[in-house]
Amino acid sequence: MMKNENIPGISEYPSWKALVLPDKQVIDPFLKKFPPGISDLTFTNLFCHQVARGYMISAHKKHLLFRFGNKQPNFLYQPVGPHPKEVILELLHQHPEYKFILVNGELGKLLATAAKVTFDRGMSDYICKLQDLQQFNGEKYQEKRNFVRRFLSYGPKIVPLNESHRNECKALLKIWKAGKDPLPHLDDEQLAAEVMLNNLQSLNVHGIGIIIDGRVEGFAIGEPINREYFVEHFEKGNTQFMGIYPYILHEFAKSIPTKFTFLN
Repeated sequence: MMKNENIPGISEYPSWKALVLPDKQVIDPFLKKFPPGISDLTFTNLFCHQVARGYMISAHKKHLLFRFGNKQPNFLYQPVGPHPKEVILELLHQHPEYKFILVNGELGKLLATAAKVTFDRGMSDYICKLQDLQQFNGEKYQEKRNFVRRFLSYGPKIVPLNESHRNECKALLKIWKAGKDPLPHLDDEQLAAEVMLNNLQSLNVHGIGIIIDGRVEGFAIGEPINREYFVEHFEKGNTQFMGIYPYILHEFAKSIPTKFTFLN
């Protein structure tokens, strides 16, 4: 039987606490030791969406629990720890109203014998080989190669993203949002990107900026999620410049250390 053991700084279930930046010191080692295999379940992603989603955290039997606190308080991510299946089944027995979302495929198969599991293709991770994105070789990438060649006519410069680019990136977010239909999730995405830009150093993320005529016209930010996988959290560009998105993806992939194999 699993026993409760205190995790420093984290409330013991059934108590919950709001996610804050200092929790990174506890959560990151847990995610590294027990990788959930979900690109959304990183401290960076949780922290940047905290304002919009109100994430709450708790500790239960050597596992970390993550719950949506604002609009969907009965929604949880899969527990992070050595025995997530047992913890999910226990919590579902206690709280039938709970729904665990973005459960990785392997865990979902294990749960299917004891709980209702629904596959949602729209919430699946989209994974590419980094080498493919770095090279854009073959017929599959011909269109992207053409866009990249066209974009080079603007004379772009690639720079490591840092705090000095923050305000220009935020201005670019406003341009990006203005070109979209007004939907609530766009407000959340803009806010999350601004939180990340405000905390680039504290979150220890990796980013590039695309400079044209001395201004940031595109950027991408991501981080490792395990030894093989890198996740791109945000990719934004000024579509006034044709081909900017294939170019950002291509250059971001090239900027990732060679020890990584896949990009989500």
